[in-house]
Order: sequence, then C-alpha cells, then structure tokens
Amino acid sequence: MEKVIELPVKKLKPNPWNVNFLLDYERARLRDAMARHGSKAVPPILVRKKNGVYEIVDGEQRWSIAKELGWKTIPAIIMSLSDDEVKRLCLSYNILRGRADWFKLAEIMAQEAERGANLEAVYSPVLELQEIGAVLALNELESKAKRILRKEHLRRPLSLSQLEIIVKFPKKLQPRIAQAVVEKQLGLGGLKHLLLVYGTREEKPEKPAEAEKPAKPEKPTKPEAAAKEEAAAEEVEAEEKEAEEYGEEEVEAKAEKVVEAAEEKAVYFICECGVQYRVDFEKKTIERVKKERGMDIFQFESTLPAMLEVECPRCGAKGKVDVSGGEVEWSI
Repeated sequence: MEKVIELPVKKLKPNPWNVNFLLDYERARLRDAMARHGSKAVPPILVRKKNGVYEIVDGEQRWSIAKELGWKTIPAIIMSLSDDEVKRLCLSYNILRGRADWFKLAEIMAQEAERGANLEAVYSPVLELQEIGAVLALNELESKAKRILRKEHLRRPLSLSQLEIIVKFPKKLQPRIAQAVVEKQLGLGGLKHLLLVYGTREEKPEKPAEAEKPAKPEKPTKPEAAAKEEAAAEEVEAEEKEAEEYGEEEVEAKAEKVVEAAEEKAVYFICECGVQYRVDFEKKTIERVKKERGMDIFQFESTLPAMLEVECPRCGAKGKVDVSGGEVEWSI
C-alpha cells in the first residue's frame, strides 16, 4: 500500500492533460464536505515529482478547493509515472467518474498529433479506436456550433455518442442542430433521426462562374430585337435567383419541423432517485440515460398497448408510464 504523506499545497501544480470538470452543485457539495470534515477526511490526491514540484495526477479539484479554504497541506500519494501514463490515468479516472471535457481532450490530442505523437498507443488502453476518432473529429465542428455545445456540455454533460453524430451533419446545419440540443434537449434518438434526413447530404459546391461569351455583333437592321432579348435574359436570371433563395429558406424551415417532430416522438423524465429516462413513443421503449455512454435500453415493448412498465435500476422503484396521447405519468 502506498504511503500517504502531507504535501504543502503551494508546492503542487495541475498537469496539462486533465480534462475532468465538476458541475457547480457538485463542486459546492465537495467544498462543503472538505470545509466540514477537514483534510484528514479527504481521500489523498495522486502526484508525481517533476522539476522540483509535485504535479497532480488525480485530485486537481480537491487541491483547488484546499487552496480556497486556506489549507497549508493536503494528503497525497507520490507515484513514479511517465507523461503517457499520466495522460491515461487522468482520462480513465475522468471516464469512470462520468466526467470528461471532450472538447479540451480534442484540443490536447490535436496538439499531440502535430508533434508526431502516436495517439493510438497513448489512448487505446482507455478509449476505443472509434472513440479516439470521434474525439479528434470535434476539432472539425463549425465554430458557432462548438461554442454552443461546449457551454452546454459543462452545464448538462453530453455523451461522446451525441457529439459524434453532430459532427456528421453538414457544417451549415451544425449550429441549428446544436441549438436544438440545448433548447429541446435533443437526445441520441432525435439526432439519429435528423441524420437520416440531412446527414448524408453533401454541401453543394458553388457553381463556377461561366466564362463570358463574346457579345454577338448587333444586327444593324434589328437593334430593338436585341434589346428585348437582353431584357428577357435578365428577367429569367432574376427569377432563377429568387427561386433558389426560396428553396434554401424552404430547406431551413423543413429542418426546423424535423427537429420538432423528432422531439415529439420522445420525452424525458427523472426518477426521484435522480436516474433520467427517455420514453420513445414510436418504439414503445423506455431507456435509461447514461452520462457518457449513450442509452441503455432496459425495458422493451409492454404487453399493454399504451402502458410501459418500468423498474428503476438504481433504487428499485416500480411504476407505469402512460404514453397514450404523448403524455408521461410517473407513479410509484
């Protein structure tokens, strides 16, 4: 068993690869507990010695709160670890606790790739190859969509599966999809539905400008006819442009309707113990919403036509969800 020692708070520093974060209420609860019970009751942080200081491997949130509380020392365990081992440990701890800033990890991975690092060798013990690709793809998100999703992720964590789907949309639609995720709490099922409609469509390349044709010499005998032909051509061009603009507006309006329709087919509710569920009216299923790994279907179609029976996997509470008329009634 590693030896626990007290290390000076001022001699500690965070490592640059930590992607963990806490929601506001979680950090407040941890701060209250640390203030109430003192350093003796705090689980030791993990550190390694580097360049005359101790670099935090796990426990940055506890360390930052200890500084706020004015603690002089904090319990710690000193480990001997390489940079790659620190990266893997940080990420594995964060995923196990259900908290990882995927956007920060994407930026870190991109920087390491530029330096020639073997990302598969570093991260494959923690992430699947598909997940490594999904994280890197976040760097390709449209800038406005990325800002919207990153802000929402720190408030209401999104799964990597959700973000992976959003990246697949055409860039011009990504901000609208990101806003739907925030405003309508669009889940994995709704995103997949929209992707079937829009995700496989490629951005239409702009048509290259046609080379100007040399003007035909006007027939001296028909000057009025040439003027009429030119006016008619301009009128046709204006009508085509107007039709094109109308078509783009129609596509955007259709996108809005599909977003709304996708959400109408499902609804979320939360058990008293805190587990969140998603009821799919179309499939007649209830899914437990996991924090990072998407949906876990634990109740399939009920024998009743419009009634789904559910048992909470955390607290064991049993009840029925009436999905007739698109309403959810949760009763224990």
